Amino acid sequence: MLAKSTQANAFLAFTKPWDRSHHVSPQAPQQRRYQGALLGGSRGTLRRLTSVADASPAATVQEQDKKPVIWTQQWWPVQFEQNLETDRPNRIQLLGRWFVAWKGKSGDWIVMDDVCAHRLAPLSEGRIEDDGNLLCAYHAWRFDENGKCVAIPQADDDKARIVACSSLRSRVQKYPCKAYGSLLWVWPDDAPAAIIDAAATPIPMPAYLAESLEKRAEKNLPTGYTRVLPYGYDVLVENLFDPAHVVVAHHGLFGSSRYDARALNARQDEPLDNPHKANTVLSFEYDSLSTGGWAHVEYTLPGFVEYRGGASRDGERWIGQFLYTVPLAAGKSRAFTFGGSNALLKGGLGFLPLPMKLFPWLLCINFHNLFDGDSVFLRIQDIQLGKTNKKTGQSGWRNYYMPTSADIMTASFRRWFETEGGGGPDMPKGQSESKTSADDQREMVLDRYSQHTKECKVCQKGMAFMDRVVAVSQACMAMCCLGLFVGGPSSSSLWKWLMGGLAGVLLRTWAKKEKQKFHFVDYVHAEHD
Repeated sequence: MLAKSTQANAFLAFTKPWDRSHHVSPQAPQQRRYQGALLGGSRGTLRRLTSVADASPAATVQEQDKKPVIWTQQWWPVQFEQNLETDRPNRIQLLGRWFVAWKGKSGDWIVMDDVCAHRLAPLSEGRIEDDGNLLCAYHAWRFDENGKCVAIPQADDDKARIVACSSLRSRVQKYPCKAYGSLLWVWPDDAPAAIIDAAATPIPMPAYLAESLEKRAEKNLPTGYTRVLPYGYDVLVENLFDPAHVVVAHHGLFGSSRYDARALNARQDEPLDNPHKANTVLSFEYDSLSTGGWAHVEYTLPGFVEYRGGASRDGERWIGQFLYTVPLAAGKSRAFTFGGSNALLKGGLGFLPLPMKLFPWLLCINFHNLFDGDSVFLRIQDIQLGKTNKKTGQSGWRNYYMPTSADIMTASFRRWFETEGGGGPDMPKGQSESKTSADDQREMVLDRYSQHTKECKVCQKGMAFMDRVVAVSQACMAMCCLGLFVGGPSSSSLWKWLMGGLAGVLLRTWAKKEKQKFHFVDYVHAEHD
């Protein structure tokens, strides 16, 4: 029943190394193929590397007019609208903090700090009342769509209530948010100018992709895939910004093979023509296989990674993969991913074959297989990045040895992240995730239920479907057993009852195995031949 996901297939296809039988490289030294890779400049400013060596940890960053990234002054996707409840508050995590998202009487999404001004209880445990206000479940304080406290039942009299509700201390901080492209986006900045700054900043999602996802949502089709991952934001971006790993780490998925690994000859490329182009800080092209030779990857603030491949950069047809990376807490991140081509995305369907329209949870299962291929060693890598090498005295990514042009993308991101990125978002103390678990707790690292299923309504429907299949199969088995009991061994229908019972057993076994895919499936590379 598991169909191949052509969305995930698109990601794997054009990240395969280029088959040079389809292309004759220009007559130029190998050194020239490495020139122009990016080391990362200020927003929209790209620095050329003259060789692979320049991308090593020992390289110095050219001083330019750098503008340090303010990670809170960005549009971040936090969840698919399809996964959010509209009749109750939702708890969402971002940048080491917790927020509450809810729909007020106006029908618009509201995002505030998930903390009541009274005794710091989480407002996400509360209720949306008939008047459209959010009620704290601890002492029934109520807050309107602007975060103003409008009711304090324990107030001693009306005057005391008015004074308390007028106090700034009784307010809950509200943040700009926007529904766009089937996602809820949040601008997690509490500065007075946050509303103005957010309105002036385009959401880093191409319009054609947003329109396609919204059309899918209207048709109740899956809009994409998201998963909470047990490693940090920097490790996630580094991984998704690395096309060289795909055929190796995801061997056997959708036709990829670890034995296809070879040089990518990565080099600088101009950013794609998107409204958010000014915030694209890293942009490369590299040798690819699928559509004739051209492949491109770029990283745009705050966490958008876009792949695109085709016959040429200016070709009329291309395929793409769009990935959003979100820092939830230290050692914890979220990924969103979508795929499609320019022709199909305009129709609003992207790559959705018939089996995925009938059983939409298959899209999530396929992407689970993709992300499971990375998770164990990325979790361990995240732990290793926090250690110091006793021989070199170096810590973090400076212990990497990266001698190839394919490594320039990783080195460029790390350099940029360390300098203009300021080492990443500041996470509030007490919010860090444990980094003590590694491959000895694989069920935690590969926990599909906690990381995805419990918040994905599509997969919850899939689990319910499998439960119904189990119930039907058990009823079939019971009916066949009853038929055998009534008819006896000499009955002319003996074989029918036996075959019906066997079919019920097989169906029940299959459904239970499929349901397990929503919870946990171990991924051992040594077993993937």
